[in-house]
Amino acid sequence: YISVTGVQTCALPISEGILACLARMGVAPEQAAYVGDTPIDVQTSRRAGVRSLAVLGGAADSALLSTAQPDWLLASHAAIASVVRGRD
Repeated sequence: YISVTGVQTCALPISEGILACLARMGVAPEQAAYVGDTPIDVQTSRRAGVRSLAVLGGAADSALLSTAQPDWLLASHAAIASVVRGRD
């Protein structure tokens, strides 16, 4: 499922948007993951208690994303489906 809550205009990382989406869908944080392309996205996912999927090719490079220690560091968006299905 995809849920959009709106534009954030506050200092990041902030996890309230993730938690609001999960509550609306009736999903516990430990059953969810957050996809992003920056270290702030990884920090935000940790604050929300969800797994982090960091995807290369966006705002940050591999070294920067690796330093943030995401649960998964993916080469492309195409790899997300394999992670979600539990193949990686």
